[in-house]
Amino acid sequence: MKQKIQELDAAGITKGEGSEHFWVTFFQEVKEEYIVKQDLDELDKNDDEKRQARLLQHILDTAERFFTKGKEVEYYRFDELTKLEGRKDLWKTLDEHVSPKEKKDGPGYLLYALIDLDDFKPINDTYGHPAGDQVFKEIGRRMREFSRRKANSQKLNFFRIGGDEFVLLAEMPSNVKEDGIRMLREIIEAVFSKEINVIDKDNQTQHLRLRCSIGFDFISSTTKRSVDAIASEVDIAQYSSKKRKAEIPSSERIYPASKGTGALHEKASAYVQ
Repeated sequence: MKQKIQELDAAGITKGEGSEHFWVTFFQEVKEEYIVKQDLDELDKNDDEKRQARLLQHILDTAERFFTKGKEVEYYRFDELTKLEGRKDLWKTLDEHVSPKEKKDGPGYLLYALIDLDDFKPINDTYGHPAGDQVFKEIGRRMREFSRRKANSQKLNFFRIGGDEFVLLAEMPSNVKEDGIRMLREIIEAVFSKEINVIDKDNQTQHLRLRCSIGFDFISSTTKRSVDAIASEVDIAQYSSKKRKAEIPSSERIYPASKGTGALHEKASAYVQ
């Protein structure tokens, strides 16, 4: 327990008086939940720094919702760089879909996709953090433009949930994987196919082409899974996609979550004839 608290505090998640009591209470209350137990187990045996950071952040999100349930929490809705909604709006939207106050007409499927930029850190290291900020601004602009173009036919929204990770939520008429993959390929084309021009730390123009790794799933309004379990399964799918970035282009690394197992993920192309 002490080691877990130290790891979480070292990540800047909780500091100051009462920190130990905060986490002791949290682990006592919810440590047996599937998502928390899975995150903690993987944290122990995974030595990938980015993966560890993501797991720690996921534990924080779970803890924050646990301790603020029923309370009003003030926060800024939009990310400063991308002008996209943030993590808390994402969780709010997911909670409303999974536990709707009113019964919805139709199948009510929600496409949940985690989009992670490949190899973003070298951009900051090579060209400077202002260049990285320019990349985020342009990606946000392209995502907002994509949403506007689809507005008449489909309701969708992008969220920046931290660092180089984004989430798409899109209402879908069915849970057919091919439909989700088709939409995600459209997003790759609209957001990532064209170069992004930035000014580097030496005041030189650089032409950057980014790639991404994607995991996704469909969420029914009648699902019995928790939001945390869904997010964990999609996160694992995205991580499986990331591991093959050297072999496969982004358009073929759109991985569906394997419900209930969190283990087996097939290439998206296997679903599309």
